[in-house]
Amino acid sequence: MKNSTKTLAILTLSCALGTGPATAATISLVTNTTDWLLSTVVDTSNSNDVPWSGASAFLPDVSTYTEIPVEGASYIFPVPGAAILFAGSDVSFYRATFSLAAFTAVTLDLSASFDNDLDIFINGHELALEGDFTSGNFNDPNHRLFVASDGTVTNGYLGGLPFTVSTAASFPSSFFKVGANEIVLAVRNASGGDSGGVTVSADLVTTEAPEPSTCATLAVGALSLLGFRRRS
Repeated sequence: MKNSTKTLAILTLSCALGTGPATAATISLVTNTTDWLLSTVVDTSNSNDVPWSGASAFLPDVSTYTEIPVEGASYIFPVPGAAILFAGSDVSFYRATFSLAAFTAVTLDLSASFDNDLDIFINGHELALEGDFTSGNFNDPNHRLFVASDGTVTNGYLGGLPFTVSTAASFPSSFFKVGANEIVLAVRNASGGDSGGVTVSADLVTTEAPEPSTCATLAVGALSLLGFRRRS
């Protein structure tokens, strides 16, 4: 009995100190023709700019994402597990949604290959932009970044290419939502018949620490149990 009481007291203390057991969940996102939709809007305003300044001032309304993307594009180095989606001239927009359970921290590991350029948004916040008009964007290795639990971004993660024009220095957990989230890919090709594509894979890991109310309940229970045993 003494051992079980001691164990319960230790668990209660760990919870109160924030060192109790946490739960983790992984969400994997890959480009495909099932979960992604293509917007009917094509932006021609800056598709020939070098370097490309991105699409941060122009994201189509959610209602415009009604077309099923076409799979297949040449000259793009594959990302394992992800389909290559075709992109035509100018700037095309692709959107997918994902759901996150309650969390206290989020990490993100994202790999991408694209022709020619890519701007990535999560819930309307720009995560990364590659605007250099170069063939290196769709060759080996893939572009890769990692967002740590404190929001700091490692650009060029584990030997991947960095996003050379712009990458957020931080991407805090507040940019993610409990429940429905969205990711938008803006893919730039030059106007006048140029075409390309995009392939992306992303793993999100959410961690949820014990809630304070759970700690309080456990503490009351442990103290009650200890008092009962002493009276006995």
